Amino acid sequence: MIGDDSKNPLSQPTTKSVHYRGNPEAYLAAQEEFTLELVDAALRANPPAFPEPPIRRLAMQLLDHVLHDEAAASKPALQSFHHRRIADVADDIDAGNVEHGATVWKLYDHGYVLRTPEVTLGFDLTRGYSANVPAFAVDDSVLDKIASVCDVLFISHLHEDHADPHVVAQFLDQDKPVVAPLQVMTEEPFHEQITHLPREAHVMHEVHVSAGDQLLKVAANPGHQGEKTEVNHHVVVTPSDFTVVHTGDQGHCDDLDWLESAVDHYDVDLLLPNSWVPDLLRLVAAYNPRLIIPGHENELGHDISYREPYWLSYVRMPSEMEKTLVMTWGERFDVV
Repeated sequence: MIGDDSKNPLSQPTTKSVHYRGNPEAYLAAQEEFTLELVDAALRANPPAFPEPPIRRLAMQLLDHVLHDEAAASKPALQSFHHRRIADVADDIDAGNVEHGATVWKLYDHGYVLRTPEVTLGFDLTRGYSANVPAFAVDDSVLDKIASVCDVLFISHLHEDHADPHVVAQFLDQDKPVVAPLQVMTEEPFHEQITHLPREAHVMHEVHVSAGDQLLKVAANPGHQGEKTEVNHHVVVTPSDFTVVHTGDQGHCDDLDWLESAVDHYDVDLLLPNSWVPDLLRLVAAYNPRLIIPGHENELGHDISYREPYWLSYVRMPSEMEKTLVMTWGERFDVV
């Protein structure tokens, strides 16, 4: 049984048609809606935790099946699932404070919000237009609300599933720093307002946030996706010395001569890697984090052959699962 029976789709009466002969499209739409209701109920009743509740892995596998329909982003049930979960994140961030440690929320694709007692950080926040179905993207107001409670936005690289001009404009209009490689949004009128830190391995820079009241230490460790797309591994140390690393779409391992020395420079609390990075275990070993939350699964703008499923994170990191949380859109975890 999944949590409270009052919230279990299996226990609810329905007035919907239960006969779909001759109408396969209606049948598949109803099946997707019912499946996502079950997934949502299972995940809400079994949030990310150590040890992982066994039903979470089943729910994530079920979600993978829905998301690996080529036309998933165009399905109303999935659009509603995405909209509801990201709206819940916006409300949750707006409502809560963190007394110690940190809270991390996972959004679409490789997007996260991290809050500590002093600061709230955004990483690769987008509305979801990279899925190539406008109705899948969340309403502007949802990301506007998230931007209003964040202090800074970090963007790993230029691709639209990581960099959203509307979101960037929201931060800049509120005089909040946006930190990104020089290649990001070169055609936008606000390009010169973006903070472009030198891409130097293990060199820490100061970034002032909260109208200058708080100071972050940030490294823009240089990586690439392919040979030409610059990707920053942003290493951020908060005023309470919580250290988070977001790797973006690191996918070219020949330029990481500096990686093996990373363990000598940082005491990493949270690593947010792209789940498909080549030699993922090398990356994990180099940063040696206390906690790993992989990202970039199920980017719906990708062909299903490289629309990375959640289940592959379990396969790729069996030796690291005791400190790895596989999470989906709209989930949070309190790091203590």
